Amino acid sequence: MNSRRLFFIVSLCLLGLALLSLLIGSGGLLWKMDAGLAQLLLLEYRLPSTIMAVLAGGTLALSGLFMQNVFRNPLAGPFVLGISSGASLGIALVILAGSAMPFALGAIPFKAIAAIAGALLMLLLNVVVYARLRNTVALLIFGMLAAHFVSALVESLQYMASGTEIRNFFLWGMGNLQVSGWAPHLVIAAILIPAWMTGIRMHGAMDVYQLGDEYARSLGLNINRYRKTLMYFTALMAGCVTAWCGPLSFVGLVVPHVARLVLGSALHRHLVTATILLGSLFMLAAHLLSMVPVAGSQLPVNVICSILGAPMVMFLILRNRNLLLE
Repeated sequence: MNSRRLFFIVSLCLLGLALLSLLIGSGGLLWKMDAGLAQLLLLEYRLPSTIMAVLAGGTLALSGLFMQNVFRNPLAGPFVLGISSGASLGIALVILAGSAMPFALGAIPFKAIAAIAGALLMLLLNVVVYARLRNTVALLIFGMLAAHFVSALVESLQYMASGTEIRNFFLWGMGNLQVSGWAPHLVIAAILIPAWMTGIRMHGAMDVYQLGDEYARSLGLNINRYRKTLMYFTALMAGCVTAWCGPLSFVGLVVPHVARLVLGSALHRHLVTATILLGSLFMLAAHLLSMVPVAGSQLPVNVICSILGAPMVMFLILRNRNLLLE
């Protein structure tokens, strides 16, 4: 599909879903409410969650595209490398071990700081391992093993935590786009916009890099600096979104493939922007579906992401049987 046409269609869909998200929800239909209540509900709940869905979806999708490019692996992403697991460990330390701290964790945004620190720690570990092994496949295996190790640490913390702390951590793990205040939105936007501009500026390098290290070096690309740039952006993006919204699954894995499929091209000149737009559309759709009552309650947004994302991955694998071997 022509890139301009795609951007126009996706933008219209985004606007339509965003408007729908503002008008309907758990509180009822906005136009049937009292004016004061409608204004409160719109400004304090629906508008922040809608904007967060757009930001979180685009950010996670772009982080997945960066990782798939860096490791030349269609199944790479922040979760595979253990970066999101590192962010989850930071959150677990704050939520599950917070009562043991001699100071109030709620005084400053400790969740975001802990998540970014955990993501950066896992990233630095990956950088050290890659510098030693110089093998992207081995690094992916190491990332998966590290993720399992971190999960064991989180489960140990859960075993020793109180019931209230376990419940809070469980609710965080289910995903939540309703965050208090506008600071999280500004922080994520402040990371997403430079990452997007970097992807636009480096689209040629991203295309060349896919052809192999030797060819990329022959054209003057600094391989080490290129990889570190994309990996650091991935750590920041995954860490921030995970801190405030929980470990939202499948967005970074599925959306880049959908963008390539719709565009009919793997060139990054338009793929970067398409991935962000489709990631926002995916998350906004998941947010809307999470508002649909099921047995008198609502499903968490992370559950909706898995319900939407897992069949997409199955379809992609069945459509391209060589996907696992690329």
